[in-house]
Amino acid sequence: MDRLAALGRLASRVAHEVRNPLAGIGTGVQYLARRLPADDPAREHIGFILDEIARLDRIVDNLLRATRGAALDAPAGGDAGAVAWLEPVLQRTRRVSEPRAAGRGVRVVVAAGGGRAVSIDADALEQVLVNLVTNAVEASAPGTTVRIDVEEPPAAAPDDPDAVVLRVIDDGVGIPADD
Repeated sequence: MDRLAALGRLASRVAHEVRNPLAGIGTGVQYLARRLPADDPAREHIGFILDEIARLDRIVDNLLRATRGAALDAPAGGDAGAVAWLEPVLQRTRRVSEPRAAGRGVRVVVAAGGGRAVSIDADALEQVLVNLVTNAVEASAPGTTVRIDVEEPPAAAPDDPDAVVLRVIDDGVGIPADD
């Protein structure tokens, strides 16, 4: 119990320490955005950076709530009925994963089919997908492709109009059955 309490205090301190520079980065990026002309193509990148900063801030919030014992079962913002469009989540996942993939000579693609809304925590889904894609990229040889597929309605639930299956597919060696 003492170790868990100490771990909770450490996580809380780390969360606070991350939040401070994160706020500074966000402020700096907003300052740069104000100096760009309205038609500057770099604005797309600025928007992406600000979205990722906001996502990191929500992750820190979740960490702080977890260390205080609060429930984390509702989507971000506390709205249990929050709806997220899949396509932006899938495209952000691809975009976040591209630098590491490119460094390993691997392509990341998103298959068609993400043009629907689902009731889910978009940040949590993105975090899971980024982790899966990162693992897939690391297991893949140069020149291969990691693909995020969307199956709707999934074969496992053809009569459920709300069901969606997401798959991260790579050409890696796979996971041994014992693992």
